[in-house]
Amino acid sequence: MYKTEFLPKEKWQGFLLNMDYQTSEYYNMSISASAGGFEMKLEKKTADPPIVHTSEEYDFPDSLYQPHRQSGGR
Repeated sequence: MYKTEFLPKEKWQGFLLNMDYQTSEYYNMSISASAGGFEMKLEKKTADPPIVHTSEEYDFPDSLYQPHRQSGGR
């Protein structure tokens, strides 16, 4: 079991949280008109090569005690 510890703001504010990930699958989405409105289809596909995203490509957006920002903003 993990222990939760308080990280004092004075010491930890600005500490970068690297949230890098890699996936070998993704969902392909298609949308088309239908009699009742629209139809959406999701199809799981293999990513070749795997999809990789790093904190660096987004200019390291996540850190401890960072100011709150509205969704969609940077």
